Amino acid sequence: MKASNYLIVSLLAATTALSTSLASASIVQTNQASITSQTAFPLASAPGGTTNLISGMASVDSGFTSAGGSNTAALTDNTHGADSSLPAAAYDPDGTWTSTYTFDTTVNTAGYDLVQVDTFAGWTTARSDQKYELFYSTVSAPSTFISLGVFHNYLVEEGFGPSYPSASNTSTHTKLSSSGGAIVSNMKSLRFNVMVVDSSSISPNPETVFREWQAFGSPTPVPESATGGLLLIGMAAALRRRTRR
Repeated sequence: MKASNYLIVSLLAATTALSTSLASASIVQTNQASITSQTAFPLASAPGGTTNLISGMASVDSGFTSAGGSNTAALTDNTHGADSSLPAAAYDPDGTWTSTYTFDTTVNTAGYDLVQVDTFAGWTTARSDQKYELFYSTVSAPSTFISLGVFHNYLVEEGFGPSYPSASNTSTHTKLSSSGGAIVSNMKSLRFNVMVVDSSSISPNPETVFREWQAFGSPTPVPESATGGLLLIGMAAALRRRTRR
């Protein structure tokens, strides 16, 4: 192999190596619960430099059956909605469904950094216990969903004993953040897989009335190394042209 061709191959290999996605960070879960209000906890404020990526976004749902006018659009309308109003919430009588949010990466081609997720639930008769699995996909593999874990928030685990199911109004807030940096980078889609709560929750109703979901993040920066990689490709192309003369 000519030295010039060897250099071209090396440069292209280096460029490919520089495009590796960042690994996900450890997730920190913070739970809050109340037995005095259906909307005890205010919606979260965006951490510095981020926005709510799913604000006003429509999800692609699987297995969702509406009850009493409930709908998944209510999950991203930036409000808790009125007490005891199913049209202001998402509720499925069997307690399970999947909602997927896919982000436009036409401009932000590297995808998005996910920094924080907040989920709110609230209702009467203790339908505010939460349980769901969170998934994401990347721009490099948009159809492959990777689990970030199963998360739950049960009133009984937050200090409210066996008498809490008789409370007239209950609510919970679950916050997922990172131990450092973004939870994930290069995100293309975010998926919530809603689950029925475990019997350990002691809730008389294992289905959840979700009020609002928030997912804060920002565009994943294109690494300087990637910019350098483009420069290397240009250098390689120029070198190839010279060797052909």
